[in-house]
Amino acid sequence: MASHIEPDYKLRNVDFPKYFSQLSKIYDRQTGGTTRTNFAQLLPHIDPPIISSSIIHDNASGPGTASSVILTQANSQPPKISGTDSVPDMITAFRDNITKNSWTTVTASVMDSHHLQFPENTFTHSITNFSIFTFKDDVEAMKEVYRTLQPNGVAVVTTWKHFGVTGIIHTVQRAIRPDLPLMQQPNSGRFVMDSDTYLRLVMAKAGFEEAKMELVQKDLFANGEAADGVVEFMSGGFFEKAREGYTEEEKGKWEGEVRKAVERETEDYGGLRMHMWAVLARK
Repeated sequence: MASHIEPDYKLRNVDFPKYFSQLSKIYDRQTGGTTRTNFAQLLPHIDPPIISSSIIHDNASGPGTASSVILTQANSQPPKISGTDSVPDMITAFRDNITKNSWTTVTASVMDSHHLQFPENTFTHSITNFSIFTFKDDVEAMKEVYRTLQPNGVAVVTTWKHFGVTGIIHTVQRAIRPDLPLMQQPNSGRFVMDSDTYLRLVMAKAGFEEAKMELVQKDLFANGEAADGVVEFMSGGFFEKAREGYTEEEKGKWEGEVRKAVERETEDYGGLRMHMWAVLARK
């Protein structure tokens, strides 16, 4: 694979631990359920499939979004799941979900994905659902995924191909302050990928063979209540940088302009457009 696709992927303008700590209790609503719905669409593609005897790692789990999809669709005895996240508030939210839903086969622990506290060859499946762009070193984190997978185990890694929110933000910026520069992506490339090549490269550097990788693409159009949640997300602290240089009066126009832009996109496309890349990599 060509090395020219390896720019400096340092995070830009976003304190992810602080932000995700604030987001922990409203994660599903403010993502419009998109990370949940996209993973649910992906689940039938996972091979070997997840069954009752599976041992799963929900890596950088947030409040347990991927786990909830797996457990909702379990047909018999649910599999064992170990959820980990480096943000304590996310694990608190995950544990609340465990209690609320009486998930008896699930545990949740605060743990850094770069230094997993599991033995080698532990899991049959490792899920990293829309989290790879939050890692300081995605290759090192995926090496830990590889180390902790059993032989023939599968890693499932998802990220965005098209994140419709960014286009909306730019539309709103042009409407309110066209003289100011447009906000860049939350980082310089990993958050949204116009090619799957980088994702494949990360997995190859982590130890996975390219011949044992499968790429899956899925599309989603958020509307209704899901779109309302994303409007809240776009109007919150994650995009504070987009309003840099605004007067208080101009900031007061922000949410209204976001709603107008989402309504126009919904009229044109049937919803706010989201497109996912996923790589399924066999050890």
